[in-house]
Amino acid sequence: MSKLHRRLLASGLLASIPALSINAFAAPSGAHPRLWLDATTKQGLSAQVGIANSPVTRGAERCSAARNSPSDYDDGGWQGFEFVTTLSGCLVSWEASGNADDLATALKYFNVLLDDYQKVGDGGGGDNVVSHDSGYAMRTFAPYSAIAYDWLHDAPGVTEELRAHARERFNAWITYYTDNGYLKDLAGANYEAGYAVASTLIAIAEGSEAGSNGDAHWSTVTNTIWGKDLAGGLGTSGVLAGGDWPEGWQYGPLSVLEHALAARAMADNGVSIPGADTWANSLVLRFANDLTPVTHQVYAAGDSDNTTPNRDPDNSPLIAAIAGPASDQAKSWARKLNADLGLKNDNPLFDGLAMARTGASAALPSDTPTNHLATGTGNWYMRGSFDPNTVWSVFQCSRRLVDDHQHNDAGNWVLTRGADDLVVDPSPYGTVSTLSSNAPAVDSNSLPDGYSPSQGYWGQKTKLDWARQSSSGVASGRCDYADQFARDDVASDVSRAVRDFVLVPDGDSGEVVLIDRVVTGDASRSLHLRVRTPGTFSLASNRASATVGGSSLAVERVYSSSGTPSVRALPQGTECDSSDHACDLSRIAGGTEYRIDVTGPSAMAIHVIAARGSNASVGVHTQLAGDGYRGVVIPRASSPVAVITNDAPSATPASSLSYTAPAGALHVVVDAPVDANGKSDVTATQDGSNCRVQVTPHAGSSGGYDGAPLIVRLSSSCEAQDDGAQTSSSGGSSTSSGSAGTGGSSASSGTGGTSTSSGTAGTSAGTGDNATSSGGSSSDSGSGDTSSDDGSTPSATGGSSTDTGSGGSSAQGGTTSARTGGTAGTAGRRHRRFSWQQVSSAFGVKLSPQTVSPGEPEASDLSNVSSEDAGGGCSVASTSTGGPGSTLAGLVLGALAVLRQRRRRIAVS
Repeated sequence: MSKLHRRLLASGLLASIPALSINAFAAPSGAHPRLWLDATTKQGLSAQVGIANSPVTRGAERCSAARNSPSDYDDGGWQGFEFVTTLSGCLVSWEASGNADDLATALKYFNVLLDDYQKVGDGGGGDNVVSHDSGYAMRTFAPYSAIAYDWLHDAPGVTEELRAHARERFNAWITYYTDNGYLKDLAGANYEAGYAVASTLIAIAEGSEAGSNGDAHWSTVTNTIWGKDLAGGLGTSGVLAGGDWPEGWQYGPLSVLEHALAARAMADNGVSIPGADTWANSLVLRFANDLTPVTHQVYAAGDSDNTTPNRDPDNSPLIAAIAGPASDQAKSWARKLNADLGLKNDNPLFDGLAMARTGASAALPSDTPTNHLATGTGNWYMRGSFDPNTVWSVFQCSRRLVDDHQHNDAGNWVLTRGADDLVVDPSPYGTVSTLSSNAPAVDSNSLPDGYSPSQGYWGQKTKLDWARQSSSGVASGRCDYADQFARDDVASDVSRAVRDFVLVPDGDSGEVVLIDRVVTGDASRSLHLRVRTPGTFSLASNRASATVGGSSLAVERVYSSSGTPSVRALPQGTECDSSDHACDLSRIAGGTEYRIDVTGPSAMAIHVIAARGSNASVGVHTQLAGDGYRGVVIPRASSPVAVITNDAPSATPASSLSYTAPAGALHVVVDAPVDANGKSDVTATQDGSNCRVQVTPHAGSSGGYDGAPLIVRLSSSCEAQDDGAQTSSSGGSSTSSGSAGTGGSSASSGTGGTSTSSGTAGTSAGTGDNATSSGGSSSDSGSGDTSSDDGSTPSATGGSSTDTGSGGSSAQGGTTSARTGGTAGTAGRRHRRFSWQQVSSAFGVKLSPQTVSPGEPEASDLSNVSSEDAGGGCSVASTSTGGPGSTLAGLVLGALAVLRQRRRRIAVS
């Protein structure tokens, strides 16, 4: 039983996940083709023949080139991806045109995938070909062989001998990965995505023709892969909820496309996948909200080897919606986005399937929310508007969900204005350090030696407490990350760690307010804050300023309980060592960093980060302070915004909160006292140009204001006026209401506990689960209240964010240093991998597979791989050790550290 399944059973969530049963579905036995080529798709492919630059034409050109210049196409590239592209081009051209030459070339490369590895005719493939790189080759050789088997099944020249040979390979490949595959059952891991698509396509393509082996493969696909592992991942509390990918968008594109096409293939063969349609819809909404305003790049959100802050978009998520199980409406949005951006996939088969599904093309509705909360990953995308002249930001808050590529950076964020990336995450590939990002770091003694001050791997409770955007565009979220400093059964010694994030758009400009509060419990343990930019900061008193392109950036310390701001140039480097938890390298050229260290035992800081035109002056940010509260006033063209917090280091709401702030302003209160339903009452009286405001828990069974956070607009006479709320499709078939991500039931790792959503009237739906709505309109202020709620914008997904990832994926004791050498294949793929012998040598203790506890990687996952020789290969250098002590237990814990931090890979997406 996997670590994921044990957690689900313990939490009681597994019973709520819809499961499929092989008893209800027999292995496919119908006529070929069984994969995607229904009559409409065939017609759509044929319509592309002869059309310049169409996917079918591109496929035909690739196939012709491989036929006419075979020596140029006899190298498989990284794990066979070049073979795959050639075969795919031939297949899609053959199916569309019936060209006999394309069929002959397709048969050639079908045999190459069955028998070869690196070169055409090398005979280096076969039963063991998918074992390379922990089984990564399962996602190249296996699924495309299955497509060829199915599409060419009855073609001239295809013999039963060839089909039987393919089925023998299929059985060997599935058996290997089912027994030995890396992360085979972890939704959100790109390895699992490759295994899922390969097994699904094979099981459908061969079906009953493979006898008992085929029945067994079909059982694995329906009962385990889709019935358990992906049923949890795609559910409303799953890691994939909201259409994001926890490993980031170097790894996400191919993975989501694989899931979507496999889900469609299952549905075409009589097995509907619960949640697949809602998930596919959310892919489009996340994609749209992830695009930077002018350059239309996307946030990496994990490992990236780009030297630019953000990445060029890949159209795989859009194809996943168009060719996959999304609604007609979502497909129309995806077609429009794909056309407007002029995107093409490297594999013509994918583009061909998408173009073959003809239909409407439509822009996103004008009332589409300007934020999207991917509840599964805790990534919140937001912007001032969909106009290019606006600000755009991402705020991250999640525990460790997958073993690879996700960084330890709860509370990380970025900011772009128009074409200028101002605050960026330049973290190098493979970083395990929080200090390479913009996330807060805290000194901790509960983590192993060498980890502090970075966040750890083991936390389970880290979450977005809430994330909400009002109709004025002001967005506010809270990240609770104290559990990032826990270690398995060792509780965090950081009793409270909260970052409040507020985005205040202002036309083509805007501000971010950061409120950081940490209880370290020790004066010697500090909070470490960083803001990284491609520009060059100059520091004057409490403000660091820089120019990036046509924009100015200013980071201003409004208040801190201690510490002195400083700036420095970013140290450069393309990769962080796997043991360096203090790595602060940057993968982008140049750049500087604002930094401040705030000492414990209670540390608090308020910063305003302003993004303006390069010639525009930054307004005065007025500090607010009084008995029991602190805050800041942000000047804005439409009206000022006052951001208020209590001054408790724990950020815990008191029984009441009284403060004074400007009249005629929008008030954002991040520590509003609330009742059991998260509601507040507000009264306000005029005091010159200010309002004296008192916030208390709501009294009564109706009315009140959503207090997570409280957002109210007060007039010049301190009377309230509702700011309204944005509502639109949440990615499902219905609308969502209330605060983004706060609705729905959730466990300890969700975006909040079991809660009700207030906001606007209507049912809380989309991908939400078990959420309730307060009904009525968002202006219901309760009996006698003199203020009204600002309303909220639901994220594009809603629902809870209890994820089903693996949780703490790294080590207990000791740290490991390993560097890879060489470049693997044409895709430049790198990885770290350790054999049992290397681990034993590094730690000076004899280890065996029995050292691994239940739920850890199996011995076969580590016993036979230390380097790869594919396409230039990877070399693994020596390891160095550290850890809690010299006892055997400490050495074993350190060894597990090696195992659980063993991979940092660059995937072909």
